[in-house]
Amino acid sequence: ATAAFGKWHLGMHKAWALPRARGFDEQLGYYLGAEDYWTHDRNGGLDRHHTASVAETRDNGTYSAHILGAAACEFVTRHSAVPWFVYLAMQSVHSPLEAPDECLDRYPHLSGTQRTRAAMVSALDDVVGNLSAALEASGQHERTIIVFTPDNGAPFGDAMWEGDDK
Repeated sequence: ATAAFGKWHLGMHKAWALPRARGFDEQLGYYLGAEDYWTHDRNGGLDRHHTASVAETRDNGTYSAHILGAAACEFVTRHSAVPWFVYLAMQSVHSPLEAPDECLDRYPHLSGTQRTRAAMVSALDDVVGNLSAALEASGQHERTIIVFTPDNGAPFGDAMWEGDDK
């Protein structure tokens, strides 16, 4: 069983490049980049797709890390008796810089984009913790390899402080 959850960012809707055409049995995520974390659209158009490659609207208003993390947890729990591969490409920390209030509240000593980025990383960390807990609860933790890697480096120079009042 295989699944791809998160940003695909390949082929820009070309059928040969989509997750299902690349061998994944299931998928949930978006095809472009810079998708809004809450509305899941880009440039006024919804970019949230499920296995059937149909635009998803049921999750509008839910933070993307929560959606992707829940999908990954559900998948590994559902497939606990068979080998599986999950590609979980989180949106965090990509623009637009948006975070849930409960994560922002963890950083009252920060402000501006520094606070938002820290909160976005916390939301990502929560997903990793939930996935690890799902693996543990389903008896898969000891036989699972997790590779955690970013696809971008940290912002540098003026980009680190973009939008902040100094």
